[in-house]
Order: sequence, then C-alpha cells, then structure tokens
Amino acid sequence: MLMNKILMVVGAVAITFSVHAEDTLQFNDAWIPEAPPVVKVMAGYVKIKNLTATAIDINKVTSPDFEKVEMHLTIEKNGMSHMQKQDAVGIAANDEIIFQPGGLHLMLINAKHGMKRGDKITLNFSTNKNTFTVMAEIKEAVIEDHSHHHH
Repeated sequence: MLMNKILMVVGAVAITFSVHAEDTLQFNDAWIPEAPPVVKVMAGYVKIKNLTATAIDINKVTSPDFEKVEMHLTIEKNGMSHMQKQDAVGIAANDEIIFQPGGLHLMLINAKHGMKRGDKITLNFSTNKNTFTVMAEIKEAVIEDHSHHHH
C-alpha cells in the first residue's frame, strides 16, 4: 500500500514536470537602455532560445513597471525606418530570436516609477501555455560611434 502511494506521488511529480518541459524558453541578456526621466517610451532587449522540438509563439509581454509593453519590428522602407507592432513573435524549434536595437525589440510605454542605471525591471513573456518572468537591468545607453569608419 505504501509503495502504491509513493508511485502515485512520483507519477504526479513526473507529469507536472513534463507539462512544464513542453514549453521551455531560455532568456539571456535582458536589458533596457537608461533614459532621461521625461522619456515616455523606452526600449527593451533580450535573447530568447527555444529549447524544445516545436515552435513556440510569444503572444504577450507585460510588466508591472510599465503601463503597456509591445513587441515591435524595425523595418527599413525607402530609406526610412518604421516600427511595426507584432501581435506575436514565433521562435522555431531549437532556435533563437534576439530583441535588439534596429530589429525586433520591446517598446516599454509609460513607466510607473522612476528608473535608473542598475535597477531591475520585471518582464513577463506569455505563450499559449506558460508565462516566463524575466528580470531586465537598466544599463547605460551606448551610442555607436561610426566616426572612425571610412566609406
């Protein structure tokens, strides 16, 4: 009888673990460039790796630190850059996407409090099955200096 109870508990734990293993994403290098306090919209960046054998869609990003978070893609058209809101972002099986300057990125709208370099900001990435909480650090905004390039 005791053995049956132990097997039931072990089985329940294994089932719980396998459900979470189906939808596994790995988040790295989450950061937000520091901005002056008057700025209403900030950007966020992160690398996301899909560790599974099936594609996963991120269909929502939220943060308790901002009124709204949107996923955007920068598109160059006729020599002009435009941002296009993305309702969902897919990550192929065993692949990676990078939210980065000049490409796919997060738009963090209306901060709910002041933010300075070194602060940690919570971002919640949701799929159809799970929500992943990621801590992004406010870092110094670095502007690339191309003055040394010769064209």
